[in-house]
Amino acid sequence: AYKHGNKSDPNKTISAKWCIDEDQAVIWIADCGTGFNPEDVPDPRDDQNLEKPSGRGLLLIRAYMTEVSFNEKGNEIRMIKRKGDKTPESKI
Repeated sequence: AYKHGNKSDPNKTISAKWCIDEDQAVIWIADCGTGFNPEDVPDPRDDQNLEKPSGRGLLLIRAYMTEVSFNEKGNEIRMIKRKGDKTPESKI
């Protein structure tokens, strides 16, 4: 959110909300950026992307979370991790 959405601008804000209970954790993060289409993010596992120093954040989020969604604008992510969910290794 800080680096990509807000372009590292210290004057822009980031919002974080969470709701955690015994069954799940739901986390929302929003930035002030213009948003993006998560489907346009290149796969960091592709040969041409292996040496790039960034681009693995969404891959890791999707691997560890039960559900991941974005608002229409693409500047807010909602992540849900449910208790008893499969381990990351089984989802990659």
